[in-house]
Formats: sequence, C-alpha cells, structure tokens
Amino acid sequence: MWVDMLLDPLTLLIAVLIFFAYGHQIVDMITAWSNSREVVCKETNEAKLLRAEISCGWNQH
Repeated sequence: MWVDMLLDPLTLLIAVLIFFAYGHQIVDMITAWSNSREVVCKETNEAKLLRAEISCGWNQH
C-alpha cells in the first residue's frame, strides 16, 4: 500500500515541494551539528586522543 503512495505522482510532487521548502533547514542543522563535533574533536588533547577517535572517527577526512 505504501509503495503505491510513493509511486503516486501527486504524492511525489508534494514530497519534493516539502523537501525544497524545508530541506535546506535540515541540511543546516546537520552541518551545524557536524561542525560542533569537529571543534570538540580538535580541542581534545592527546590524553583523550583514543576516545576522540572512537567518538568522532567517522568525521575525520
């Protein structure tokens, strides 16, 4: 049933409009959260290095 709803053109159009209306806010929130984690990781001293790698290793480039 939900597959039919997803494939319905009108529902898809509404979903796209909602994404364009609110998508940038969601991206901004994720970016801000990611940047705040990055700052915390950079301020971590060497004694806490292992813990920092565990908690933010996914965020390192």
